[in-house]
Amino acid sequence: MARHASNRSVCRAFTLIELLVVIAIIALLVSILLPSLGEARRSARQAINISNQKNLVTATYNYGGDFKDKIASFTWQGGRTYRLTSGPNGATTPVTPGSDLLAAANQALDIIRRRAAPENTGIATNLGNWIPHPTYSHLVVMDFLSARMPEPMLVSPEDKFRQNMAETLRTSQNPTAYCMGLPGTNDGIRETWPYSSSYQWVPASYTPDREAPDGGSLRQQDNQIYYIYNAGTSNRYKLGRRLLTDVRFPAQKVLLMEDVGRHVGKREMPFLHPNALITVGMFDGQVRVIRMSDTNEGGYTAFNGRRASVAAMTYSPQTAWGYPLWPDGAQIPQDLYGRCRWTMSGLSGLDVGGSEVYVR
Repeated sequence: MARHASNRSVCRAFTLIELLVVIAIIALLVSILLPSLGEARRSARQAINISNQKNLVTATYNYGGDFKDKIASFTWQGGRTYRLTSGPNGATTPVTPGSDLLAAANQALDIIRRRAAPENTGIATNLGNWIPHPTYSHLVVMDFLSARMPEPMLVSPEDKFRQNMAETLRTSQNPTAYCMGLPGTNDGIRETWPYSSSYQWVPASYTPDREAPDGGSLRQQDNQIYYIYNAGTSNRYKLGRRLLTDVRFPAQKVLLMEDVGRHVGKREMPFLHPNALITVGMFDGQVRVIRMSDTNEGGYTAFNGRRASVAAMTYSPQTAWGYPLWPDGAQIPQDLYGRCRWTMSGLSGLDVGGSEVYVR
């Protein structure tokens, strides 16, 4: 009788110990790789952040090339009549603002209404004493570029607050209702916030290098958000009308900056914190990351060329508006330096790489 050999394969299952060892190894590898992946993502976002600021600095210089070397700023003037966008399909209404400040506010509103996508012609009809220059100088550049708003280039990749607003606005069926429903809009101004930017042009780019003897000035009010403008008794302290050729130290003078450091370090830090690492665009076209403690403390320059006072303010961590808590969670210190936001001597001064320069 022939014998038939039978081939039998034995299936051996993993033991519990072997499975636990494999899981432990995978967990170890994940713990090693995750920080590297997180750092890679952060580096990629910072690269976008730097590119955004580089593009905005370049656009500012292109604007100057087309408009007699002027730094981009609002150009409407009080006492003149303009056509303010007031309805759908390009409908306009004539307005004659009674002051340069109100004229600038109307121009900012007109740009938002013309450039908003989706269309939002019902936004911000109560301008009040709005000073658009500190937070909305980018509107002039966007209008120059014929860009639609909200424009991704204006928002830092780590600025989740503005990103969420912009995304909601793009998909909104009623953008005016959305903007007017934002918290804090009872002052008639913050409904424009979805069209704001993570990057701010510094006051030196639109204010004179020194305050006026008749009281003309622009100063910080009490925190990092609000400002006080005084045209002076002779109404000669004008905002805007600055030239790129007015800058004495372009490699050491900040043109635009983030007011929150989001890309370097474990925690977001407001620019007022001495350890904050802030990405800034310089007047020479560079984009740099600088530690605030390495910048000059800043201040207001009196009409005689001497420092009138330190530009001091109290940080207001308004988390509902994207401003983070103070890093250590303690009571907010008083008299924080304005630093490169308030450069001594304006465009004649410098922020980094030397001591403060005083206008003579």
